[in-house]
Amino acid sequence: MTLSTEQRRLLVLGALPSLVALLVAGHLWLLVHGNASARQDYEAGRYAAARSTFAGAHDLGVVSPWISPFDAGTAAYGAKDYKAAVRLFTTALHDAPDDRLCDVRVDLALTHKAMADQAAAKGDRDRQQVALRDARTAILGTGCNDNLEKDLQDEIAKASSSSSDTSEDQKLNEVEKKNREAERIKDVQLEPKNEPKQQIQW
Repeated sequence: MTLSTEQRRLLVLGALPSLVALLVAGHLWLLVHGNASARQDYEAGRYAAARSTFAGAHDLGVVSPWISPFDAGTAAYGAKDYKAAVRLFTTALHDAPDDRLCDVRVDLALTHKAMADQAAAKGDRDRQQVALRDARTAILGTGCNDNLEKDLQDEIAKASSSSSDTSEDQKLNEVEKKNREAERIKDVQLEPKNEPKQQIQW
C-alpha cells in the first residue's frame, strides 16, 4: 500500500508530538537519575562529585532551570567553596519562581555569613564586614527570615564596634609608643657624656 504525499505529511505531523514527549520523558529520567546520584554523593560528603553532577543536570528550561545551580550551590557550600556557592545561588536567584525565592535568598545569606566567619577567623575585619553586609542585603526587607536578618544586623553592629575598638587600641598603642620613645630620647639627653677628652698636642 502506497501512502499519498498528504498521508505521509499527516503521519509525520502526528508523530512529532510523540517524539517530543519521548525526548522530554528521557530528559526527565536522566535528571531524576542524575539527581539521585548527586544526592547520594552529597549525603556521603562527596561534595565535589555532587556539585559536578548537579551542575551538569541542566534541564534546559524544560522544568525548573533554577534547581541545577541551587543544588550545585548547596554542594559547593558543603565543600566550603563559598565563592562558587555565592555565584551559583545568584544564578539560581534569577530563575527561581516567586514561591522559591526565599529558599535561595536564605542560602545565599548563610553563604555570605560563612564567608564573614571565615574572614573573622583570619582577623580580616574589613572582609568580615563586607560579607556580613552582603548577607543582610540578600534577605533585607524580603520577609524571608526576619530572625536571620536581625541576627545579621546585630553581627554587623558588633563587628563595627569591634573594628572601632581595634582602631582605638591601635591609636592608644601608637600614642604609648611615641611617649616611650620621647622618654627614651629625654633619658639619653640627660645621661652624662662619656666621650674621650681631647688632648692638646704640643
